[in-house]
Formats: sequence, C-alpha cells, structure tokens
Amino acid sequence: MIGIFGGVFDPIHIGHLRIAIDALEKYKLSHIRFIPCKISVDKRRKQTSINHRLAMLKLALKPYKKFILDTTEITRHTPSYMLLTLKQLQQEFPKEKLGLMIGADRVPTLHRWYKYKEILQIAELIIMPRELAVSSTKIRKNIQLDINSDYLLPNSVLKYIHQHHLYAHPNK
Repeated sequence: MIGIFGGVFDPIHIGHLRIAIDALEKYKLSHIRFIPCKISVDKRRKQTSINHRLAMLKLALKPYKKFILDTTEITRHTPSYMLLTLKQLQQEFPKEKLGLMIGADRVPTLHRWYKYKEILQIAELIIMPRELAVSSTKIRKNIQLDINSDYLLPNSVLKYIHQHHLYAHPNK
C-alpha cells in the first residue's frame, strides 16, 4: 500500500515526519507520497509561496528513501481536491492500494470534503493521532515572535526559513 499524505506543509515539521515514520512501519507502506496542495480549499490564511514550501519539503524529506515529494496537486490548475489526486494516483499505480493519511482531528470534518464518499471508495483511511504538540501555526508564530523553534522542525528547514525570512514579523 502507498501512503498518501496531503497538506499545506507551511512549514513541514517533526510532527509530520514522526507520524509518517510510524505509519510507514505500522501499515507496512511501500512508500509515502507527500503531496503539498497548491490551492487549499479550507485554509483561510495566505499561504507561503509554493516554491518555498516545495524547497522546505525537499530538505525535510531528503534523508528518507521511502518519502517522496509528489507535485500532483501543484501541476493541476484546480483547487487541491483529494479526490482528483487519488484518481490520478490510481491511474499511475493501478496495482497498488492507496492509504489516505489524515489526522484524527480531521475525521469529524471528513464529510465536508469534496465528494468524500468517493474518496472512501478509492482509498483506505489511515487515521493518524497527533503525536507531538507541534503545529505549523505554532512554528510560524514562534518565528514571528523570535521564539526559538529548534527541534520543532528539521534543522535544514529552519535554516531555510531564516535564510529566506519566512514568517518573520512584517515590521522586522
């Protein structure tokens, strides 16, 4: 089974990586495809540019042979609907089962996803508990307030964020 891990990843952090490592082992996944969304259908906040999010994902995933950056949603010219992504992956990998990884906190709102019943016909749900008290929102806020974010995300990603002045307070 292939793990499908979609998200904004703004930025990717150790919580994302930890649950992916656990899912890889627990579900005996052949690999996990990290699929950043280009146009999130449910985020109200302005996202960091896709080029920066892709660069951070590449840095974070580099040490893991079974973690693959998949730009399926980036190259599509529609909002990031998981159903469309799964259908495309189903065509690419017709002999593989797909395991859609979603956070336990997202399960209660799954019925609001675009054609969620079709999603459940295509992919098996892999429900992932939040293992660590870390979030992209917290990291962005920490950086904005000059609070140390060491160990909340890969060092290479944190270095990239500082290099490119991402998430910094607008008055700095």
